[in-house]
Amino acid sequence: MAPGPASPPPGRYSLGYPSAKTKPVGALKVTDEVAHTGRYSLKWDLSQVAAAESTSRGTRWLTVNVTLPSETVRRLRGQRVRIGYWMRLGAGTTIPGLQLRQNLKDGPGDRFSYSGGVADPSVWNHFETEGRLSPELESMDIHTWCSIPEAELARKSFFYMDDVSLEAIQEPPLVISTPLDEYYVGETIPWTTSATTTNGTLAITLLSGERRIAERTLSATTRTLHGTFDTSGHQSGIYTLQARISTPPQHTAQTARRQVVVAPDPFGW
Repeated sequence: MAPGPASPPPGRYSLGYPSAKTKPVGALKVTDEVAHTGRYSLKWDLSQVAAAESTSRGTRWLTVNVTLPSETVRRLRGQRVRIGYWMRLGAGTTIPGLQLRQNLKDGPGDRFSYSGGVADPSVWNHFETEGRLSPELESMDIHTWCSIPEAELARKSFFYMDDVSLEAIQEPPLVISTPLDEYYVGETIPWTTSATTTNGTLAITLLSGERRIAERTLSATTRTLHGTFDTSGHQSGIYTLQARISTPPQHTAQTARRQVVVAPDPFGW
């Protein structure tokens, strides 16, 4: 956190899941005890909630939800994003979770969660996850949480969080890929294309040198498309799969290529 007047990130702070009889006073606080960058970090002090009462039986939770501004939601719709934060254990073994939650017009969307752990408890660890946001995104939040252990352990548990981040991942406008680098004559070559646009026409061409062997033309209505080329009857050699999206005149056509080896059929004597 940067130096200067500090406050926890905006969001909903609650003990329990979904609620508690009392708010977790002192469990979450900005501190200058340690920081990943700058002077401050957010301290999660579970000793402050060791004896708190829950409204229901079972696991108790300390959670922080940070709702993203509407302008950020509009800007990132349909894009691939990466979220993360830096975390350092102070005492105990309790660590937080990380999740990006999407809300769409028709209900909840896919959630992106960090599923790793702490590599080294003596230093700052980076928790990070990524995924593609829905084009139908209405709102989203960064959800962080930890389960509160039994009172004896909670009294000795705390950790720090710093540098929460959300960024768009810059993607190439068009990519074509195959599962393998080499196939035998007679096998099919599966291909997948990924594009950042859903407008225009996509042409997938199988080339030997610059000679066209086969071609498929599809409408680029989705970001990911799949297909195959049959190599039966073709000579062995190096082949090129070319993807090309033709878009409206004001946009430049995008091209991507992928080379594969087609080897002789080992049983075609």
